[in-house]
Amino acid sequence: MKRPSVRALAVGAVALLVLAGFGWVIARQGPMAPVRVTTASVQAGTLAPTVFGIGTVEARVRTRSARQLPAACLGSWSTRDR
Repeated sequence: MKRPSVRALAVGAVALLVLAGFGWVIARQGPMAPVRVTTASVQAGTLAPTVFGIGTVEARVRTRSARQLPAACLGSWSTRDR
């Protein structure tokens, strides 16, 4: 069995270092990084009423509307017994 050359060992070591560096970046700064949490102590006090909005408007009353076709377009179908 042939011993690996110095060049093959160097390429393997560089590849291992690159993979380790990539893993470190993902674990420390990427999607698997720890989440920073800010804590605060509980305080007693009064709350002032405020208005908050995100710019959307919703209807208070919903109505259902449909297009009305003239009876001439429907012909005898509209007067047919069902």
